[in-house]
Amino acid sequence: MRIGIYGAGNIGGYVGVRLAAADHEVTLLGRPWLAELGVLSAQDLGGEPVSGPVKVVFDAAELGGCELVLVTVKSRHSRSAGQDLAGIDAPVISLQNGLHNPAHIAEGLGAEVTPGMVPFNVIRDGACFRKATNLPIQVQDDAAGRQLAEALRGAGEPTELVADMRAVQAGKLLFNLGNGVCAATGLRIAEMVRDRTARTVLARCMGEGVAAFSSHGIPMARVGPLPGWAVARLLPLPDVIVLNVARSIVQIDPEAMSSTLQDLHARKPTEIEELNGEIVKLLPTHSPVNHRVVEAVRRLSATPAGQPLQFVSADSLIPR
Repeated sequence: MRIGIYGAGNIGGYVGVRLAAADHEVTLLGRPWLAELGVLSAQDLGGEPVSGPVKVVFDAAELGGCELVLVTVKSRHSRSAGQDLAGIDAPVISLQNGLHNPAHIAEGLGAEVTPGMVPFNVIRDGACFRKATNLPIQVQDDAAGRQLAEALRGAGEPTELVADMRAVQAGKLLFNLGNGVCAATGLRIAEMVRDRTARTVLARCMGEGVAAFSSHGIPMARVGPLPGWAVARLLPLPDVIVLNVARSIVQIDPEAMSSTLQDLHARKPTEIEELNGEIVKLLPTHSPVNHRVVEAVRRLSATPAGQPLQFVSADSLIPR
């Protein structure tokens, strides 16, 4: 297939190169730095890097010949992505964090957008996009979703078709609340998992998330082996229990860094409002831990260029 990826950063770069390595014709719409990297490669968790020819472009009009377009931009760019793609005659699939991106893309596009979700973390090492955790991609079970699933599976990328992506998005957001915890504290994902206080902060954030979704009648699908509510109860337990369970259900690259923390280090705007901020919006008077996480990341985002980021302790995020 001819597949376009709008907003190819780490996630889009990884997915695009994996598809190109399986002989799909892939066009990446990204920033100039993407073209400056040279030959791109992608590495599965624990596997060998693969590469395939990709075309890097900077104008959305060059996606016009694609049969499928994947959107992987940050949430703040979703509406403009829809406007840019309005003249493209191809199904569009959102592979983004948060709850509202497919609808925001559809506003500008003037057509339905298939929701999808990438649950794993990707880090870039030079020209190589490295998968850092090991859960499967999920996408809505419709015509476009089935096309993408077939292509990804053929590329060796585990992919699940689901009937209700809204519930999956909510379930994924519960886990994505760890994005903010890592960003506020400066911890990498594996470091957060090993730190009982940081895990307790994430557990509190997830508990508030479950309450927020339940109060608004938003269903939460299981993402991974355990449902979000069960993970929230597990996380504060002693290290010997949590680390043994974690090793049995998920692989984490020691260098894996949450996308929000990556944005802070790169001095880019973050998605904190669409992650922990979403829980604060849904349950403003009963989400104190998420509120503290959001405020901490906002302060960090305002750090002037050239000044070091002053991360907070995990303990300071728990109200007394």
